[in-house]
Amino acid sequence: MLFRSGSGTAKTLPTTTGTEWVFEQVNARTAAVGINPDFVQAKGTESTSGITIIAASPSASRASAMLADAKAAVAKYTAWYGAAPYNRLRVVESSYLSYSEEYPALVFIGDNGSSGSSRRTYLVRHETAHQWWYGLSANHQLDAAWADESFAEFSARLIAGTNPSSCSSSKIDLAPDAYKVFSGNCASYWDTVYLRGTRMLWAVKTKIGQTKLLTCLRNDLQGHRFSLVTGPALADVLEACDPAVRAIIAPYLSTTTLDPVP
Repeated sequence: MLFRSGSGTAKTLPTTTGTEWVFEQVNARTAAVGINPDFVQAKGTESTSGITIIAASPSASRASAMLADAKAAVAKYTAWYGAAPYNRLRVVESSYLSYSEEYPALVFIGDNGSSGSSRRTYLVRHETAHQWWYGLSANHQLDAAWADESFAEFSARLIAGTNPSSCSSSKIDLAPDAYKVFSGNCASYWDTVYLRGTRMLWAVKTKIGQTKLLTCLRNDLQGHRFSLVTGPALADVLEACDPAVRAIIAPYLSTTTLDPVP
């Protein structure tokens, strides 16, 4: 069974030695393909968005569970952020537990059920959020990783209603290699961009209200579908939500991201 990213066309070309696939993607930043002869799929449509979701795993029960998690996440994000960029989402179990990754209309979930359902649910929520944060509002990962990872993590945590703790005091908008390690200490990429970035957005939500923040983000996403967003532009979006926002986000962002105070 084969799963691919993107929303373009696909066709199969027979060859004398096997099968050749040709894919075309439209409005996509990255591309991926997953192939596993042992996949079992569960398929359904999320009713509010009309998005067709296909979940795949070697286990039928895990495929069904991922489908349920993805449908619930898509419903939330559609209500919060508006229409998704694609009318289809493929949620595929990864063969590596440490590999969960987002692609246009395709996410890999690094979970085989050994860590319990809560981890799988969290991973599905986070990776699905990337269909909006970066699928709809694209960013340069090396220049502004926080523009998708902080927002995807915030979205997943907002569904759960849990603001994470973070011991990082680093700026969240540095290049990924500035953090030296992915996780394991307070200055890591994970603790800073994912967790501290979420805490920044949570602080904004607390100050101006969840409805106002989500409406502001939704209007910008839907007004600039498939546009490239820079770190400074996204900081401007947050500041435009409410005059009180700048004082909240300033300690988290570098001076190269924030506009000077007039």
